[in-house]
Amino acid sequence: MNTRTSHKYDYTKSVITSVVTVDSLRGWLNESGTGIEHDRTVVDVAKLFGRSPVTVRAWIRGGRLRAYQFRGREYRVPESALEEFQERERNEGQ
Repeated sequence: MNTRTSHKYDYTKSVITSVVTVDSLRGWLNESGTGIEHDRTVVDVAKLFGRSPVTVRAWIRGGRLRAYQFRGREYRVPESALEEFQERERNEGQ
């Protein structure tokens, strides 16, 4: 079959694209894969650790705490990043 003249829809490509899309979301799923993580704001993280939002932003900018920018200005911190941060801080204190 000549692919240039074919007008039939290739369902195989559609399924593969869907699987790739789901795989690309895997980082947003919790460990069990049953739901999406709830990302925390800088203020949430500051309250959680008893620090100021300025300190949390400094951790983010300094690379100590993984986060992403949301809507261009605000940072969001995934739960997995909080777990990594806590584990790293515990190990450095030993």
